[in-house]
Amino acid sequence: EWSPASRHWQGNQSEWDAVSGTLDGTALLLGECKSLMRAASREDLEQMLQSLKRKTLPLPAMASPSLRLVHALFVPELAKKVANLPPDTMVVDGEQVFAALRERA
Repeated sequence: EWSPASRHWQGNQSEWDAVSGTLDGTALLLGECKSLMRAASREDLEQMLQSLKRKTLPLPAMASPSLRLVHALFVPELAKKVANLPPDTMVVDGEQVFAALRERA
């Protein structure tokens, strides 16, 4: 289970839209929210993930190299179901966000 996410930036480090740690302290989610004028294709996702993984890590990740890093992309819509993502990678679309919110209501 994850703690509430928040934005992260500090000094000259990369800015992250969503940073969250697991409650047990073993993993750190690093996420970006992307806005597209169309549904995100597999190619879009691959390009965005490559860019995401090139960013500098926030201090919590650098201070604890044993943390498992999970890279996440948040997009409004997917062109089709995404399969075979790299390990420790997740893609969340608007439909999933609203479904999760409905479950908590």
